Amino acid sequence: MLDTALITDVRPSPQSARQVAREFSALLDRGHQIKPAGAAKRNPLRLLANGYTPKHKVQLFGTTFYLTNTRYNETFRFLVGYVLLPASDSPRRRKRALHPRLFYKDASLIWRSPTHYARSDNENWIGKGDVKRVVRDGEEAEYSAEETTDLPLEIQAAFDTVSRRVQRPRRDERAVELVLRLAPDNRIDPYRDFTAPRRRAMADRRNLINGGRNVAYFTREN
Repeated sequence: MLDTALITDVRPSPQSARQVAREFSALLDRGHQIKPAGAAKRNPLRLLANGYTPKHKVQLFGTTFYLTNTRYNETFRFLVGYVLLPASDSPRRRKRALHPRLFYKDASLIWRSPTHYARSDNENWIGKGDVKRVVRDGEEAEYSAEETTDLPLEIQAAFDTVSRRVQRPRRDERAVELVLRLAPDNRIDPYRDFTAPRRRAMADRRNLINGGRNVAYFTREN
């Protein structure tokens, strides 16, 4: 069962950019490994060589987010981040992983993390989360459940603060392909690196809101 707690007023660490970078470097020296899903997978340190060194830190529920300054491309503004899960979530037989992610604030004013991306002559989009399937008028339809990419509400304001610390963000057209996994044009389903942790957490009904039972329902159709 996941731990729960009431957390308020989460703020970025008061550490300087240099201090955050040194702390991150120390993690690598101690054996932590960067585990990107995108093109940087073969050479993870390429991310640091290309300037994606974290300068900010936000923590919540034992998870640490190491974040770069704000960047942008033709589609959106974003932060490149490295997620370090609590030690209890990392098997002892493995090196603890630093998971590179992109974080962006979409039109709904919620910070989210895209799951994968497609880019070709015909498509240019980012994955919007897990897929839900519904039956309507006898036909099955599927759609992306964007709420599954939402960052916790408790850290939304902290990410806002980090994103405003640079007045002139750097244009960046490389981060998406380096960090995110490239998918075929017609694949909206996220890959296992996104779905597996959610599946494990959801397998215990105690982790679900109201135990997975309906909170409310309609007594008449429509």
